[in-house]
Amino acid sequence: MLVLRVAKALADPTRLRIWMGLGRHSWAVTAIAQHFCIANATASHHVARLAEAELVKVTADGRYRMVQRAPGPVAVFERLLATRRRCAPT
Repeated sequence: MLVLRVAKALADPTRLRIWMGLGRHSWAVTAIAQHFCIANATASHHVARLAEAELVKVTADGRYRMVQRAPGPVAVFERLLATRRRCAPT
């Protein structure tokens, strides 16, 4: 079930940060690793889990693997996260 895969993928704090950080831009896996201060292999692992949950789309661009948010059913989760941020205690 897609909802369960999405929830499991976003339950990991690092994957959630990566997914939220992608925004509307395309990032190389190496840039994700540098930005989030994690090893390239770790970034690749997290990207693979996000791709399995259909949260990101990965394409090859020469030697680089480019990652961007996948369009589609994740809009529900974006709204849920936005609501959570507004309701979070300060």
